[in-house]
Amino acid sequence: MSVSSTTAAINGSSSNSNAKANQQAFGDADFLSIMLTEITNQDPLAPSDTSKMVESMRQLQVLANTQNEKFRSDVEWAQKMVGSVVNVTQVNAGEAELKEYRDSGLNPDVGYGNKDIRVQGFMVVDQQVWLTTDDGKNYPVDNIKQVRNDSFDTDALVEASNRLLGMRVGYLSGVNGERKEGVVSSVGYDDQGRVVLGVNGGYVRYDDVVAITVPETSSGSAATTE
Repeated sequence: MSVSSTTAAINGSSSNSNAKANQQAFGDADFLSIMLTEITNQDPLAPSDTSKMVESMRQLQVLANTQNEKFRSDVEWAQKMVGSVVNVTQVNAGEAELKEYRDSGLNPDVGYGNKDIRVQGFMVVDQQVWLTTDDGKNYPVDNIKQVRNDSFDTDALVEASNRLLGMRVGYLSGVNGERKEGVVSSVGYDDQGRVVLGVNGGYVRYDDVVAITVPETSSGSAATTE
């Protein structure tokens, strides 16, 4: 396998086997090789109909153009995804396929679930585009299920969250969505780059906040904010 890696300047499910096969771009050399084989192997006493041969070659060229266009689009998309938080499906691979990936320089995140990751760069292996993360894991670009940046616009969320410091918030907690309340003491990021609020000695995701109120003063009256 040939390997090339690319990192952006700013910092640089069908089976995965099917995804890999679909990513094999069909180049001009392949096209010419097939055409030459077709001509060489035909029966000289019963040559193929020229129009049928031309039509077959045209269909092969359409396939070549389609696959090459997908490859170029995948590379362009991977470039745009660098720095973004995306939801991806882990790589479903057996031992033999996993060894092949690792021998080619990849470190796929093997599993059956979906994860939110921050894309740090990408690499190309046999004209298949793989995303890379800061912990060295790789995911096929076709495994992207959702781009999270619209939901996790960190600049906007930080600006909004800073206004919440000292405010009382209601939020959903735990798998059962139990509602709790507490005063916001800090603002930060989790390991997926999402904004979280420090509340009640723990951390609450910004998206889990369902209500914001002004905390009461010691006299029992509501505090005012500008």
